[in-house]
Amino acid sequence: MEKKSILDDDVIRAVGRMVINFQCLEFDVARLTWIMSGPNEYDAQLKFAGKHFIDLCNSLSTYFHDQVKTPSLVETFDELISRIRTVNTNRNRIVHSWWFTGPDGSASRLKTARKGDDDIEDIDLNALASSIHVLIYDFGRFVDDLYEARLIRKKPGISLTSLQ
Repeated sequence: MEKKSILDDDVIRAVGRMVINFQCLEFDVARLTWIMSGPNEYDAQLKFAGKHFIDLCNSLSTYFHDQVKTPSLVETFDELISRIRTVNTNRNRIVHSWWFTGPDGSASRLKTARKGDDDIEDIDLNALASSIHVLIYDFGRFVDDLYEARLIRKKPGISLTSLQ
């Protein structure tokens, strides 16, 4: 069978898991941002369409801190948003890298930086994908807590009727 990539299939699968998990997390963050931004989710979707993920996180953080004053929830949110920012940084390090294979076929990456600090650190892609998966679960439980505390008007989600 013809090889479809210069990288080993295990590396490709790990990058894919990380990307898909991150997209799920990004959508969860977007949906909570839309809910917290006001009563009209469609307007919020338009407002945030095409925004960088970090801008979405900043907006969610602003809405959350303006609307929620319960110390334990604020503390949990701040911990979650910090984890979200960290996985976003690490995802960017992977997605925006140039990939190479060494003479032995091993994968390596290079992410250049404007400041000249090139990033060649070996990142455990499977661990990153797993940490994002756990974060999706933790963030979902937190959103459930917000809903049960009546701090958001609905749980984020998609139904077939919402797509019509």
